[in-house]
Amino acid sequence: MSFTKSNKHVVPVPLGHLPFPEKMEKYVSSGFVRQNHLLLEMLSDQSSDNSPKLTAAAMFLPMVFPKLYERMDAIYKKQYESVALGSHIKNAERTHAPFEKSAKDYIAFFNARGFYFVKGEKGFEVKSIYTDNGTSCPLPKRTSQYLNSIPDLTTALKEQYPVINKLAEEGRNNLENLWAGYLMERGMYGKATYMIRAENMQPNLHLDIVHHHMDNGLRQCLVQESQRQSSIQQNRSLRKGVYAISSILGGGGKKTEEMYNGFKDEFTDFTKKKRKSNGIGLPW
Repeated sequence: MSFTKSNKHVVPVPLGHLPFPEKMEKYVSSGFVRQNHLLLEMLSDQSSDNSPKLTAAAMFLPMVFPKLYERMDAIYKKQYESVALGSHIKNAERTHAPFEKSAKDYIAFFNARGFYFVKGEKGFEVKSIYTDNGTSCPLPKRTSQYLNSIPDLTTALKEQYPVINKLAEEGRNNLENLWAGYLMERGMYGKATYMIRAENMQPNLHLDIVHHHMDNGLRQCLVQESQRQSSIQQNRSLRKGVYAISSILGGGGKKTEEMYNGFKDEFTDFTKKKRKSNGIGLPW
């Protein structure tokens, strides 16, 4: 062990046998590492008021560091989820603003993301399908007053649950689905397209917002990816055709796939068992 950027004073530290992985499981961006560091500082009460705040990406830390967050103590995990909810809500409010026309829209946009609101004695709280059911984050007083302006608030709150239950039934209560929508909102359409096409991840976003991003460049990325996949399939089919033609012409080398030859199969391939006839020469 030595001082940073100095080997003038060195002390040997016996650490025993430490098995190092041959390769990293996943690439982790420096942004996620920074957010994880800030979060652990906060949980250990070592963060200062002047330190950078957590961003919306803090919500996805269990997706990036699954083993760490699976082993986290229940008390700390609940504290983390509450803080991550608050950070994500603030970011989502800014992205919803251009599309929002009423307090009902506010609820609908968050429902599509997998977040829902409950009204308690102290005001409104927000919960999500990605966190424990007992975890919540209180909304600011101004936001609570905004939601209270809905004429039939009780009915509006009840209408949340069919939307939330449907997401869970469709298996979209994973952070990966929320991440796909987050990438779209960040304008990272190439990465979002990969998740949608290759990983079959449907983004948890309201349809109005999805249509906006489709018109803004996502549709073009999806079309390009579809054309690329089609080109790959065509090349594979072409190679199979070349191998098959080579086989018919008696080409040597590797064992190749044989193209269907109706004449050969039906009239000259005597390895096949003869089928019964209906009496007029036609096989059943």
